Amino acid sequence: MRKHRLLILFVAALICVTLSVLVQSTSLLLSVSVLTAGLGLLIYVAVRVARFSRRLRGFLKLLLVGNYEVGMTTSVTRADEVSDLDRHLEKLAEQLRTYDALRASRVQQCQRSLDLITEHTVQPMIILDVEKETLESNPAMRLLLDITTQTVSLKAIEKIPTNKDFMAMIHRAVDSEKTVQEGLIHVQFPAKDSQKRMLIRMLPLKDRGEVVHSLIMLNMNEDALLSERGDPNADV
Repeated sequence: MRKHRLLILFVAALICVTLSVLVQSTSLLLSVSVLTAGLGLLIYVAVRVARFSRRLRGFLKLLLVGNYEVGMTTSVTRADEVSDLDRHLEKLAEQLRTYDALRASRVQQCQRSLDLITEHTVQPMIILDVEKETLESNPAMRLLLDITTQTVSLKAIEKIPTNKDFMAMIHRAVDSEKTVQEGLIHVQFPAKDSQKRMLIRMLPLKDRGEVVHSLIMLNMNEDALLSERGDPNADV
């Protein structure tokens, strides 16, 4: 019965209103008293539902913006349908917080793994963060280009005329074709004598919606590329 308290109170309020009409001809005082009790019950139910509705809207708005630390205040003195929903929503928020913490931990672990690979691989590599519009080069690429800056903005690269073909490849890999791109092109970073002619392979990393979020660019020397594809002139 406690789980259906508001429903019982609502039905009781309707009964009181009905009785007040029936006994009106017999006793006006009794009719007014019963009507007052019924209206009081209706007001109580309406206030409980209205307050819950307001809390629920605020709860959902915060969830939609990714704030999973929010919770629903559960009354310890009342036991009715609203309190029951409060507890269920609080459990939902707790599960979302747990999931978000696990997701954040997984993302951090993946990022640390990528950083470790990038820093220690001997192959020159550039990683484009599409959202941030930044290019990050590993130590091998910085040594090849004779630069010291690890992170450069994409706009700074785009301003250099020599990078016209380089930027065209990036746009094909990220925006139009969204496929692996290869080409022998000039690459220059905003530093003196950093221009190099390189055989670049671009690997777009896409989500399920085919949106490219990152682009891995590898410097492929010609001997390694021929070996990978199978050089017909290679010794058997």
